[in-house]
Amino acid sequence: MRKFSILIVLSILGSYFPVCKAQKNPEKVIKSIYNNSQHSDKSYEMLRRICKEAPGRLPGTHELEKAIELVKETLIQNGADSVWLIPVISSGWKEVKKPIVQLILGDDKYINLNAVSLGQSVSSAEKGIDAQVVMIDNKSQIDSLGEAGLKGKIVFFNLKMQERRDYGKMVWQRVQGSSLVAEYGAIGVIIRSLTTKYDDVPHTGVMRYADNTKQIPAVALSWQAADSFEINLQKNPDLKVHLEVFCDNPGLINTNNVVGEIKGSKYPNDIFLLTGHLDAWFNTEGANDDGGGVAQIIDVIRIFKELKIRPKHTIRIMPYIDEEQFNSGIVQYAASIADDKQTHLIEIEVDNGIGVPYGFSIQADSSVFTKQVKWRKLLEPYQIDMLRFSNSYAESWPLYQKNKIILGHLLCEDVHYFDYHHSANDVFESVDKTNLQSGSAALATFIYLLDKMDVIDNSKRKPEEIKAQMSR
Repeated sequence: MRKFSILIVLSILGSYFPVCKAQKNPEKVIKSIYNNSQHSDKSYEMLRRICKEAPGRLPGTHELEKAIELVKETLIQNGADSVWLIPVISSGWKEVKKPIVQLILGDDKYINLNAVSLGQSVSSAEKGIDAQVVMIDNKSQIDSLGEAGLKGKIVFFNLKMQERRDYGKMVWQRVQGSSLVAEYGAIGVIIRSLTTKYDDVPHTGVMRYADNTKQIPAVALSWQAADSFEINLQKNPDLKVHLEVFCDNPGLINTNNVVGEIKGSKYPNDIFLLTGHLDAWFNTEGANDDGGGVAQIIDVIRIFKELKIRPKHTIRIMPYIDEEQFNSGIVQYAASIADDKQTHLIEIEVDNGIGVPYGFSIQADSSVFTKQVKWRKLLEPYQIDMLRFSNSYAESWPLYQKNKIILGHLLCEDVHYFDYHHSANDVFESVDKTNLQSGSAALATFIYLLDKMDVIDNSKRKPEEIKAQMSR
């Protein structure tokens, strides 16, 4: 009996001490991080639950509140030292029902086009709008047409994405397009979805109304619907369209960010922050944007706890809300910590799709990150050693404005990201499990090395970049 007990004890100690010993050997710790991640399905299962039980997670919805509870529950199960909610006031806009877009061909003939409302759009008049269409495929046309060409018309923005990088060049048509043409008297806007996929699934996204400009309804067409629109408009330049949009904005609502952390053993007031956004558009499960990112950052807590890695600095994760419309979750978090005695050393934002991870972009001088020869070499075997340092600081990012924080992003290779971005294509089944777990491991590895080797040296930042932190 005593021999059996000793064997049990030795077995337990044997499974514990290799992990403890490995703490002194970064190579072994990183190997254990990847082994752990690759053999776990907890992150993947959590993503499945978020997608299937809480799709369409806009502020003010039951689905978002359900997702908040799921995240909170998972953080506790993963062993976070502390889990809490931070109140956030946000907007409660929603699409009441699918918009109606019809090409009027005459003699009671019409063609229905598949469309989705753009975020923050107002509704049309009760019976909708019937008007002629003006097609625009570059920004300069707006001023050229002016009031003579746009007043009383519905504008069709027809810019076509061919590759991922086109998004940044073309997103103005969705965000600013309505106000730009409303200034000249346009009464409605229809855009070609910002996507690289040729199908009949429309993609939504936020729009903005400029102050002192009339608010007009706006929708997005699928690629195939936009092609049909373009062809019919070329055949008949006097083509009329019937447009009905059904949206509602009940005003401000109360919701929460979820926060969980592992307290640092040596520098508890110095924080490595991992973020991703929990909200998703009304027409999608939000698997890649950004349920997967949320699942990955939460999995970092699990990995550290299961491997008994004790960080010196505090590791905090925050799946925040309302990124898609007003960024109120991160804005209000930044305001809440502006006078805090804690120091946020870096924020890693994970919102780049669930592709193959290959490194990190960091908006700071390379010199701030010390001992690079040593720790970057440890990233090479896992092909996550691409580091993009940039002197163009994240001046528009709330945590930079308030705290002069270093902002980083997990880099992923995902050429198909805009096939599903903001659309019904963004479902759980579109996420590759191996990529998801590799992303979790990459994040855990990077944070582990920053913590283990005390990599960030704030004294090497430009004085204006650390002024806010030094004054606290």
